Amino acid sequence: MIKTIIFDFDGTIADTFQSAIEIINSLANKYGFKKFENEEIKRLRSKSMRDILKELHISLFKLPAAINDFTTLAQKTMLSQHPIEKMPQLLNKINSKGYDLYIITSNSVENVSIFLNKHNLTFVKHIYSDKSLFGKHIVISRFLKKFQIKKENAIYVGDEIRDIEAAHKSEIKIISVTWGFNSEEILNHHSPDYLVTQPKQISDVLEKINSL
Repeated sequence: MIKTIIFDFDGTIADTFQSAIEIINSLANKYGFKKFENEEIKRLRSKSMRDILKELHISLFKLPAAINDFTTLAQKTMLSQHPIEKMPQLLNKINSKGYDLYIITSNSVENVSIFLNKHNLTFVKHIYSDKSLFGKHIVISRFLKKFQIKKENAIYVGDEIRDIEAAHKSEIKIISVTWGFNSEEILNHHSPDYLVTQPKQISDVLEKINSL
């Protein structure tokens, strides 16, 4: 039975996509990588994070510093960020049903807390922050061990290819959402356990799993 729902933050709960593109482009000159061009964004949504970094010539050596700068700049925009449409209603609904809600994110705890406080979503039990873009399955495994959560009792909700890969490696189920970074087609190609196109379907999936 699923008791714990682990959410990604950016692109899954918070509609931060456009803001993220603008921040990344503002850092391009400093770190020597290509900017996102508007006409390329649709194509890049079908790529993995690793492939995108290669295309934009983002050095893995410079990546940690760039992520820190990104997080600092993101904090300045957090109060103006909006949740994905209908996501607050979904979160309130599943919280009222007794599920334990957590967030795993490469964003900072402070940034996510600002957002949750503004939108009255403070019932999330814990924000687990890890800035590594790769090896997310290790992050998930550490999280499960820290909070003593059994794999069969947890499900992950995310918007990227790497979320699917991490969940599979961590041996937990995943609900992929199509309103975030990666496109529906490429998410489906990577075989998530469930694929949803609107927040309310997450509740439907949980009911389906727990009725089996």
